[in-house]
Amino acid sequence: MLGGNLMIGVGIAFSLYAQMGNDPFSTMNLGFSNFTGISFGTIQLIINCILFMIPLLFDRSQIGLGTIGNMVLVGYCADFFSPLCAQLLNMLSFNATILAMIVGVLITSFGCAFYLAAQMGASPWDSMAFVVTKHFPSIPYMPFRIAQDLLALLIGFIFHATIGLSSLIHAFCLGSFISFFSSKIRAFFLKEKQTEVC
Repeated sequence: MLGGNLMIGVGIAFSLYAQMGNDPFSTMNLGFSNFTGISFGTIQLIINCILFMIPLLFDRSQIGLGTIGNMVLVGYCADFFSPLCAQLLNMLSFNATILAMIVGVLITSFGCAFYLAAQMGASPWDSMAFVVTKHFPSIPYMPFRIAQDLLALLIGFIFHATIGLSSLIHAFCLGSFISFFSSKIRAFFLKEKQTEVC
């Protein structure tokens, strides 16, 4: 859980360097950060605390230690690693924008899969779609989640967050990448567990 949230923060830091957009929730919070002048990590924590009320009131099965870890760690990890990523990539002898975007997407999706594999609770943003579709079964999960992410991108755009190719990849492909990495992670840990039992 801790490793997954740490990797998500690193992935966001690489995407920030690329300046081609980020995942929808981070994009929205980056817009708020630009507008208020408050650091991304602090804004992310504030918005998470507000959204936390939804699972707290309507579906506490979504809440776990991983929920709190995601709320607190991801934004501040991104703040911490952003200058380090920039320093590392600036040492390269070529324009590393595309490389940073690709690495950012891959690390973020792997980190999401890693943190979800722990099964220690979902982030407030991720749990929102589960809570709504659970209480309103007529609403299908995927269309609601896509609408939720597109709304976040729109809010980010209104508040002058960067929207670009990486935003679209995150919005439409992140779920597929997470599913791919999740299957690999489960297979690896399941195999490891079986070896220990033998």
